[in-house]
Amino acid sequence: MTSPAYRPRLVLVDPDDRRRARLEALGRELGLRCASIRAAAEAAERADPHAALVIAVGPAEAPALARLRAASPRARVIVAAADRGQAAAVEALRAGADDFVSLAGGDADLAARVAHHLADLRGAAEATGEPDAEAERCGLVGASRAIAELRAFLRRVAASEATALITGETGAGKECAALMLHRCSRRAAGPLVALNCAAIPDELVEGELFGHVRGAFSGAVRDHPGKMRLADGGTLFLDEVGDLSPAAQAKLLRAIETREVHALGARSPARFDARVIAATNRDLSAEVAAGRFREDLYYRLAVARIRVPPLRERREDVGPLSRLLLSRLTRPPRLSAPAAAALAAHDWPGNARELRNALEVAAIGREGAEIRLADLPPGLRPPGWVGEGAGGWQDPAEDERATLEAALRRAGGNKAAAARALNCSRMTLYRRLARHGMAEGQGA
Repeated sequence: MTSPAYRPRLVLVDPDDRRRARLEALGRELGLRCASIRAAAEAAERADPHAALVIAVGPAEAPALARLRAASPRARVIVAAADRGQAAAVEALRAGADDFVSLAGGDADLAARVAHHLADLRGAAEATGEPDAEAERCGLVGASRAIAELRAFLRRVAASEATALITGETGAGKECAALMLHRCSRRAAGPLVALNCAAIPDELVEGELFGHVRGAFSGAVRDHPGKMRLADGGTLFLDEVGDLSPAAQAKLLRAIETREVHALGARSPARFDARVIAATNRDLSAEVAAGRFREDLYYRLAVARIRVPPLRERREDVGPLSRLLLSRLTRPPRLSAPAAAALAAHDWPGNARELRNALEVAAIGREGAEIRLADLPPGLRPPGWVGEGAGGWQDPAEDERATLEAALRRAGGNKAAAARALNCSRMTLYRRLARHGMAEGQGA
């Protein structure tokens, strides 16, 4: 049975409006929703056992606190009061609190204590295999040990301000990991600004990153702040950072170290406040050894090193990930057991991106409300399978030849179109055609 989504909330009880507003602002910085203690207790009584309830409550609210504690024994309760005396702390702990914090200590102390308890609660949920709603929204679902360890590590890294380097194969989910880092951090309310370093020509990278002023070059008809300043207060995600030119690497390093950007044509630098997360499918340590990537920039980015495992290393996650991807379609279909088994058996060299594309193709081509084995792209069906009602199986070689002939026939002999229909590369198609003596005379 699937566990309810993990939805942390901050429950506040404070008669002082100004102090309550201050605590609500703190909760929002930590990515928590705020609720009244009555609403929280009612939610707990409606069997919402996985909601983390982090409470700031005055001593006068002991009866409500006791009710909430009885309804949700796993709630983590913090009593925050203006009194810093020992008697107040003892009274709070006797009322059932897990911790006592004096508001006189300032927001930093309270934020640190709340963040500590929140991390513990999330860790407890992770240990029971219950990914929180944030992980699900980011696409990091599954019950494998590899994905559970990734989610737990991302939460720990998110609590810091350290730069992070995410590595992994193409389509493995590096963007999902970056999104979770942002959403679980104190910068969640700020922007998440992404830049694909591989998609921008070298001569435009500097302007995209650092911005430019009007008239800096031909065509600069207005000021552009650049991605680093657009990410102020939030997170800057540099995808495929290994593709940056040496000149851009040097300027990026200086900007990260000084927290200043010098826009093209500007007379003076401007400050920026953004956390930097980088991602690459390259082995940057090998790139450093080959002299293609700056060693100092590598170590500046790789303060926290995060590896996203490929899908073939966590096959048990293919099912949950498939259901999540299908749920995002306009009319989500079901996945039959044979189709799910075939998906789990595939190696997925294109990882989650390949899985998403295959499911979209299957969803479009299906006849009913369920994706069956016949709806999957031919390359994903078991060897020798020929159809639901034809006995199901025949000689694998004959089946492959028939599949190739049908694909070429539908594509009018165009091999590129046939390869796309078969969900494989043109080189793979050429090898299969050659294996059956079909390489010549079959079109472009």
